[in-house]
Amino acid sequence: MEKKKVFNANYIETMGAVIGNDGAGFSREIANILDKRTFNSVNATLAAMAKAGYLTKEKGVFGEKLLTKYSITAEGTEAYNEATAEKVETVETAEVIEDADEEVEIEDEEEDAE
Repeated sequence: MEKKKVFNANYIETMGAVIGNDGAGFSREIANILDKRTFNSVNATLAAMAKAGYLTKEKGVFGEKLLTKYSITAEGTEAYNEATAEKVETVETAEVIEDADEEVEIEDEEEDAE
């Protein structure tokens, strides 16, 4: 049985940073963009996203070291777009539900006719 792939909040935040970095980057670059998260957290998220097929991995030179560079895949772009679209739809739905709680006065048309 194949495991269902998930695209959680960490993936959305991390993928947004990768997209903002021209669709590719080293863990350190992405961690610097996401300054509120630790390097280890970002590195683990990037590795998990690569394993899921959302990113590709290739070796590249960063500073004086040979490190893994991650690049977004078509599947990653599609998953990100779906996840962010769902998030927007959820927010819009929540606003509609909040509006439904407001009391609305409905006038009776028969009273207006008199």
